[in-house]
Amino acid sequence: MDKGGNRLSPEESALLETMAILVQAYDDRHHPLPQVAPNEMFTYLMKTSGRTVKDLPPVFGTRGRVSEVMSGKRSISK
Repeated sequence: MDKGGNRLSPEESALLETMAILVQAYDDRHHPLPQVAPNEMFTYLMKTSGRTVKDLPPVFGTRGRVSEVMSGKRSISK
């Protein structure tokens, strides 16, 4: 991986992809993510990244939309 993704040999690329699949399978089996509502996950991610509700109006457009998303009344889309 120190070489950079575009400088790996085909064999190294295949090995890296295989390792990524195995790590994902291990994580899925031994450390499954809990099922949580999108707004709860959003709140958690905000807290852990040091963001506050005041940071959101430029992203969502209005404080009303922020409130709706945070309360779960409005869905979160890409």
